[in-house]
Order: sequence, then C-alpha cells, then structure tokens
Amino acid sequence: MTNRKTRKLIRHGGHHEAVQLYKALAHGQPLPTVLAPDFAGGPVHMDVPFTYSRYFAMDVRYQPGGMVAVGSPAVVAGAAIGHLIGSAVGYARAASLSRPQWRGHQPARVVVTTTSTWCAAAGRWLCFDHHAVIDYQLSGDSCVLTFDQTPPLRLDGPSAWCHAVLYAYLRHGPAWQSAHR
Repeated sequence: MTNRKTRKLIRHGGHHEAVQLYKALAHGQPLPTVLAPDFAGGPVHMDVPFTYSRYFAMDVRYQPGGMVAVGSPAVVAGAAIGHLIGSAVGYARAASLSRPQWRGHQPARVVVTTTSTWCAAAGRWLCFDHHAVIDYQLSGDSCVLTFDQTPPLRLDGPSAWCHAVLYAYLRHGPAWQSAHR
C-alpha cells in the first residue's frame, strides 16, 4: 500500500473515531476516560501521539566576515563581488530564518484532561489550558490552538478530529455543539 493510501486510511480512521465520539456525547453518554497510570494530572480523556510544533519568530543575526584580497585588480574585484554575493545570501538566509513559522516539529505524547491539553515534548510536560485558547482551528489532520500570551500550538495527526470534539465538549460545556472556537 502506498504512503498516500495509508495516510488516507489513517485519517479516515481518525475521522470515524471522532464521529463516533461526537455521536456518543451528543446522545448524553458520559465522557470516556482512558488509563494513563504514569500521568498524575487528573482524569484523562485522550492519550495519543501527535507531531507537535509552535509558531514563532526567532532573532537571527548575520555578521559577515571580513575580507582581504591580494592580487591583480581583477582578482581583488572578483573577491569583492564574491564577498558581496556571499553576504547577500547570508542576510537573506538570516531574514528567512527570523520570520514567524512553525518550528520544533517533533513527536509528542498528548494527554487531554478535563481542563487542559498536555504535551510531553523534548523530555518535559507542557500544559495548555483550554480556557486560555482564543481560537481553535481544525484543518485536515491538524488542530491549531491560538493563545493570547504564548505562541500558537499545532498538533498534527489523525487524532486531531477527536481532539477537536473533546476540546469543544470540555471547553464549552452544554453548548459545545454550537461553539464557534
């Protein structure tokens, strides 16, 4: 099976699970919990792998090196032009790296509790409170949580659909089916 077909089946499975979760919650069934014996943050409603990244700019500076050229005027001129081209490339690379973009793409364990989404990334747990989210977007297999005072969080994986259902249910309570973010 090709990677494209495999990804489509996995995505379909994630969407199917989310539809089943939505139907169960919409019909008044209790919120499911999962076992996470090594997590001590309260009842766990999801414990799955995602790819984790954050959206931010970086302070990248480029300091071109000095240049000394000895030789004929043609050699000196060639060295000066080469130095200018190299400096322009260096400045352009620094400018590109400093722009806001999704950074830190890495596998993460994601745990959803009643109040937060927890991410175990790079050997530490990060907590993202659901009530601090000012915007929530679901696109394909990615969900993006935007906050007021911290860089946005993107979670990539087939479980993004289930995360969206859980987030809406946990964040908005009885009005969860008509919530807009």
